[in-house]
Amino acid sequence: MSSEGNFGSQLTPEAVPSFKTSDKAAADSPLVDLDKAFVQRKQDLVAAFEKTYLTQMLRRHGGNYSQAAAAPGIDRMQFKRLLKKYES
Repeated sequence: MSSEGNFGSQLTPEAVPSFKTSDKAAADSPLVDLDKAFVQRKQDLVAAFEKTYLTQMLRRHGGNYSQAAAAPGIDRMQFKRLLKKYES
Protein backbone atom coordinates (compact mmCIF):
# COMPACT_ATOMS: atom_id res chain seq x y z
CA MET A 1 0.00 0.00 0.00
CA SER A 2 1.31 3.45 -0.90
CA SER A 3 1.89 6.05 1.79
CA GLU A 4 0.43 8.63 -0.57
CA GLY A 5 -2.49 10.40 1.10
CA ASN A 6 -1.76 8.98 4.55
CA PHE A 7 -2.46 11.78 6.93
CA GLY A 8 -0.08 12.06 9.82
CA SER A 9 2.90 10.69 7.93
CA GLN A 10 5.93 12.95 7.89
CA LEU A 11 6.87 14.67 4.65
CA THR A 12 10.57 15.09 4.08
CA PRO A 13 12.20 17.32 1.44
CA GLU A 14 13.53 14.21 -0.29
CA ALA A 15 9.97 12.91 -0.71
CA VAL A 16 9.07 15.90 -2.88
CA PRO A 17 10.01 14.93 -6.45
CA SER A 18 11.21 18.35 -7.58
CA PHE A 19 13.09 19.20 -4.37
CA LYS A 20 16.87 19.17 -4.59
CA THR A 21 18.89 20.07 -1.53
CA SER A 22 21.58 21.48 -3.83
CA ASP A 23 19.16 23.82 -5.62
CA LYS A 24 20.75 27.03 -4.28
CA ALA A 25 18.98 29.24 -6.87
CA ALA A 26 15.52 28.40 -5.51
CA ALA A 27 16.63 28.88 -1.93
CA ASP A 28 18.06 32.33 -2.69
CA SER A 29 15.09 33.48 -4.79
CA PRO A 30 13.94 37.04 -4.01
CA LEU A 31 10.38 35.68 -4.22
CA VAL A 32 11.02 33.57 -1.14
CA ASP A 33 11.20 35.69 1.99
CA LEU A 34 11.13 33.25 4.88
CA ASP A 35 11.09 36.09 7.40
CA LYS A 36 7.50 36.95 6.42
CA ALA A 37 4.42 34.85 6.97
CA PHE A 38 3.30 32.88 3.92
CA VAL A 39 -0.02 34.72 3.65
CA GLN A 40 1.64 38.15 3.84
CA ARG A 41 4.27 37.25 1.25
CA LYS A 42 1.59 35.85 -1.08
CA GLN A 43 -0.45 39.06 -0.73
CA ASP A 44 2.66 41.13 -1.52
CA LEU A 45 3.38 39.09 -4.64
CA VAL A 46 -0.22 39.25 -5.88
CA ALA A 47 -0.30 43.02 -5.32
CA ALA A 48 2.97 43.49 -7.21
CA PHE A 49 1.67 41.37 -10.08
CA GLU A 50 -1.68 43.20 -10.25
CA LYS A 51 -0.09 46.63 -10.23
CA THR A 52 2.48 45.74 -12.89
CA TYR A 53 0.00 43.88 -15.09
CA LEU A 54 -2.66 46.59 -15.00
CA THR A 55 -0.30 49.50 -15.57
CA GLN A 56 1.40 47.72 -18.47
CA MET A 57 -1.98 46.85 -19.98
CA LEU A 58 -3.07 50.50 -19.68
CA ARG A 59 0.19 51.64 -21.26
CA ARG A 60 -0.21 49.13 -24.10
CA HIS A 61 -3.63 50.60 -24.89
CA GLY A 62 -2.50 54.21 -24.80
CA GLY A 63 -4.27 55.06 -21.57
CA ASN A 64 -7.67 53.87 -22.84
CA TYR A 65 -9.29 52.20 -19.82
CA SER A 66 -12.04 50.49 -21.82
CA GLN A 67 -9.59 48.82 -24.21
CA ALA A 68 -7.12 48.00 -21.44
CA ALA A 69 -9.86 46.32 -19.40
CA ALA A 70 -11.45 44.51 -22.33
CA ALA A 71 -8.18 42.91 -23.50
CA PRO A 72 -7.81 40.59 -20.46
CA GLY A 73 -11.60 40.36 -19.93
CA ILE A 74 -11.91 42.60 -16.87
CA ASP A 75 -14.90 44.85 -16.30
CA ARG A 76 -13.87 48.48 -16.94
CA MET A 77 -14.98 49.68 -13.50
CA GLN A 78 -13.23 46.78 -11.78
CA PHE A 79 -10.09 47.61 -13.76
CA LYS A 80 -10.24 51.21 -12.53
CA ARG A 81 -10.88 50.09 -8.92
CA LEU A 82 -7.89 47.76 -9.02
CA LEU A 83 -5.63 50.50 -10.38
CA LYS A 84 -6.89 52.98 -7.78
CA LYS A 85 -5.94 50.48 -5.07
CA TYR A 86 -2.29 50.88 -6.06
CA GLU A 87 -2.12 54.65 -6.52
CA SER A 88 0.68 56.12 -4.47
